[in-house]
Amino acid sequence: MTVNCPSEYRLYRIEENTSGVSGTAVSSFFKRYNAVDWSFYNYCNFHRNVQSNASKMKQCYYDDLQNIKKNMKKQKNKEVARTVNIVNSTVGVVGENSGNVTINDANNKRKAHELEEEKDSEIEEETNVYAVNSSLRLLYPYIYQVYRGEDVDIKDIKSKYYGNTLQDIIYKYCYESFTEYKSMSKLQRSYYHCHLPGIINCIHMNNNMLINHILKKCIDKALSNRALNVEEVDIRDHIAHLKNAYKVDGIEGLRLTIAKRKYEMMLGRKFQDVMVDEEYMILEMFEIMLNEVAFGDCKNNTTEINYLNYWKNVLAVAFRGTEIKFRIEESTSASTKSDRMINEIEFGKASIYISGRKIDLIVETKSVNTKNMPITIELSNAEFKKMDADDDFITIQQNKNIRTSKSILSSIFTLNSGEPVIGLDFVGLSGYLFSAQYLESAVFITREADVYLPGDTVDFDEFMDECEEVLALIFGYKNYIVKQAGAIDQKCRVLLVASTEDSREYLPPTFYSPKR
Repeated sequence: MTVNCPSEYRLYRIEENTSGVSGTAVSSFFKRYNAVDWSFYNYCNFHRNVQSNASKMKQCYYDDLQNIKKNMKKQKNKEVARTVNIVNSTVGVVGENSGNVTINDANNKRKAHELEEEKDSEIEEETNVYAVNSSLRLLYPYIYQVYRGEDVDIKDIKSKYYGNTLQDIIYKYCYESFTEYKSMSKLQRSYYHCHLPGIINCIHMNNNMLINHILKKCIDKALSNRALNVEEVDIRDHIAHLKNAYKVDGIEGLRLTIAKRKYEMMLGRKFQDVMVDEEYMILEMFEIMLNEVAFGDCKNNTTEINYLNYWKNVLAVAFRGTEIKFRIEESTSASTKSDRMINEIEFGKASIYISGRKIDLIVETKSVNTKNMPITIELSNAEFKKMDADDDFITIQQNKNIRTSKSILSSIFTLNSGEPVIGLDFVGLSGYLFSAQYLESAVFITREADVYLPGDTVDFDEFMDECEEVLALIFGYKNYIVKQAGAIDQKCRVLLVASTEDSREYLPPTFYSPKR
């Protein structure tokens, strides 16, 4: 979404030059903002008329960039020119999809050997994910044409493969599969839509044909990388007496033990301190489960919202005392809205009604932007399906959930040093935690661990045998999210006061079904 340029040009902007010749005649956007922030998305936000004049806006942006390039070449002084890579902007091109804007360095005349070193570094830049990621976006406009009911000739699509990176392998697979796109089932399209933004789904490998084209060592590396560190969670002492009480006196004995222990913990302590005590939170989580087993609806095949509320109540206890908040009941994801808006502006028919995907549960935190204004940052997402949902529907929804995680990963990629995003996916009360991790120029989706909550007495009896593992996973997830939120907030506040900008490298926008 933002230009990825060398550090010495981050603060470059169009202005009157020292020779008295008038500056380049372009939008004031390029005069007010530094090169690091040049992107079509930012350009549209600056002019604030995206909805009604998207096509005109895009043409103006192209013309301005061409004008900058043209005027730079007319400079009398033959200073060394430097290439700024803008493959991550929403358009990412100048002229014939070059992806470059040439800017003269009028102040720094470097020696020959310095230029050679610079050329070497530029060659290396072209092999990274940000250079090759743009190849997948070459397919986006044609997918949009299919959705508009237009005929698309596969010969019009570039078949050039840049190399042997994972992104190149994914592009080749998507390119060669494009002829079948119109005839694909909803399930097949859900996989294809994951592949387009560079996602490799390692959860359902048997049904994912792309996996056959990916090197085994890459898949093994992704599967071995675990984001959750459950070993740092030790709740054995809190669980042991509860398991013993249940074994001796059943549910009634367990309820009595919980009530007594909560009373003991309250004596002589402040209420706020007790409420965030890990042992006390575990006692409350058991109470929620016991009440659901006795009085709730989740023992039957109920609605998604009932499963969601049950899980949300348990998670809310685990996250008590932190800055983490939950949004539920089909909340719209800002991360997915950003990606959809960028895609619609570039490839579709931009509209004021562009919205993000509706997500069952969004985990988020608060921080500040570079203008010291409060912002909400999405950290995780969860989706719930009914127990009697068919397999195809479950997989389709899972693939949508995965793309949401990729959008969240893209939105916080530079703020959390590219650390994985953890999502949750449920069918009924059973589900799993998965991670979306950037690795080897692609985003791998891997299963972290299975989790579940009891819905009836039979489930609860089984749960008591595994409660330590399940609760450890919940607290491990909590620790990861809280740590991630802290790191992101710290980075945001550093950017607020920093005299120099950080390295900005963004993953390209995720693909979503075009707005009809």
